Amino acid sequence: MTDNNTFSNNRLINWFKLSSPSTFYPVAGKLIPFFWGLTALFGVIGLWISFFVAPVDAVQGQGYRIIFIHVPASWMSMFIYIVMAVWAGIGLIFNTRLSAMMAQALAPIGAWMAFLSLWTGAFWGKPMWGAWWVWDARLTSELILLFLSLGFIAGETAPAGRTMGHAGAIVGGSDDTAQAKKRIMRSCGIHVVDSPAEIGKKVKEVLG
Repeated sequence: MTDNNTFSNNRLINWFKLSSPSTFYPVAGKLIPFFWGLTALFGVIGLWISFFVAPVDAVQGQGYRIIFIHVPASWMSMFIYIVMAVWAGIGLIFNTRLSAMMAQALAPIGAWMAFLSLWTGAFWGKPMWGAWWVWDARLTSELILLFLSLGFIAGETAPAGRTMGHAGAIVGGSDDTAQAKKRIMRSCGIHVVDSPAEIGKKVKEVLG
């Protein structure tokens, strides 16, 4: 029983070691060719089925095939944004550098997926709806998602001395200290607590 507990603790410790960039990067570098291979394989299979195996739609004709790119791109843009928000939240709460790096790496991919969704949606909408763009709830929300991703990227890439640089650092991390980030947020009128235990007290103070 003791051996099993020791083995489980060792595995847990090994997983926690990957939270450090110095240990995560070598592992991720070794996995990159594997994931590139899977991406190419499933991409070719998906495109082959979409354009050559799937039957022609009785109403929309061949033009409907663009949804095989449009819909997955839309899903991925939303999914990546959720994952990016989770990583950014973890980095903000626990001040882990790798979490901020993950959010920063996901932002350009999410922005590209949102742009691809809007671009393919326009090509599909013109013959089907008769317009390149309509203020539909789905299209508008996807456009907002693109702006959010671009805003995050702008905040991350702005010079550290600029306001946008600090705004991106609040979510994505930077070379500044946690106390410096808190001072920036307080100067912007944002209520900040030093620990989760103070959240209730701060809420009462704001609402009272």
